Amino acid sequence: MVSDRTRHEYVMQFSSVRVQEGSITPFLHYTTDGRGQIYLHDSAFWGASSWADDVSRFALTDVLSHAFIHQAGIISVPGRLDVFGLRHDLAGFRRHGMTHDKILEACR
Repeated sequence: MVSDRTRHEYVMQFSSVRVQEGSITPFLHYTTDGRGQIYLHDSAFWGASSWADDVSRFALTDVLSHAFIHQAGIISVPGRLDVFGLRHDLAGFRRHGMTHDKILEACR
């Protein structure tokens, strides 16, 4: 990371159990070498969960697909439930008939 402040902010954000992965895209110019980076929290390896659990989680393959969507340049597009922290940051993504869930299904 290019600055200690940015590094600290990302560490705080990505260290939450509610966040399975953190993506730093090359488009942000936050890294010293200009390459994108993906960080996985331990919870990324716990498997998918249902709404009955305290925190909604993806399976690891979906976590990685989600991260690669960000690496491709798609920034956060929260859905209407995002204000409650119940959905992921791409829940509102829709482009050319594609949604986040359709992309994940195609990657499986």
